[in-house]
Amino acid sequence: AKAKLKVQKVEHGTNTPIARVSYKLTGKNIDKVFTTNINGQINLSGLSINEEYTLQETKAEGYYLANPIKFKVVNNNGQYQVEILEGNVLQNNVEEVDNIPCVNFTLENEKVPTYILEITKVEKGTTKVLQGAKFRLYKEQKQLGEYTTDANGKIIINDLYQYVEGKAE
Repeated sequence: AKAKLKVQKVEHGTNTPIARVSYKLTGKNIDKVFTTNINGQINLSGLSINEEYTLQETKAEGYYLANPIKFKVVNNNGQYQVEILEGNVLQNNVEEVDNIPCVNFTLENEKVPTYILEITKVEKGTTKVLQGAKFRLYKEQKQLGEYTTDANGKIIINDLYQYVEGKAE
């Protein structure tokens, strides 16, 4: 028998579904990329029993990427179970539908805190604001944007992520 996998993706500490989270599933005869739907769900089939699979999150805009999940679907004397070998699964169970084991995972992601950066450019030694001053914003060596001060000498940049060591967004 081949097993099915159903993933429900939610925001940490809530039941709010997260859409457009991309994953890569690898293992025996499977190397697929897929994305959660508007309800935060994906449904896959064709997983072999007693084989190891890795579910790797590759994109979750606005959320920290979750660690990979390694798992197996096993048959213990006619009862199907899932073994989590690595990673965090909020909830999991296996139900049989028409003699096909269906693995249900509920996974969660932590929202990345965002901030607003406001810059006011003034002439040195005065309070006179400068319109038209240009700034570039970089993350490491990659330019994220170019900004020009407005009539009030201001630039406002929304939705900047907080950097946290060891967490990727």
